[in-house]
Amino acid sequence: MMWANPEPDGSNIVLHDLYKINYSWPMNATLAGNWRPETGLKYTLKQHKYERRQDLKGIVFTAGLAVSSKNKTFRRFYASTG
Repeated sequence: MMWANPEPDGSNIVLHDLYKINYSWPMNATLAGNWRPETGLKYTLKQHKYERRQDLKGIVFTAGLAVSSKNKTFRRFYASTG
């Protein structure tokens, strides 16, 4: 999400990229650039969002995989190893 924060005198709007790693953790902010009426948008972020957000600060994901149907290769492989 992009957050636009105007300065008190209105001469500049500061942009931040905001994201959360976990819903219960605090928001993370990265300076993204600014906008001025005279010069327009100056976007300073160079990395893709996945590169900027790769540090998950030690969070552990629990995941599982559910197979709803077995294809022929799966049956052939397990029949031969079985």
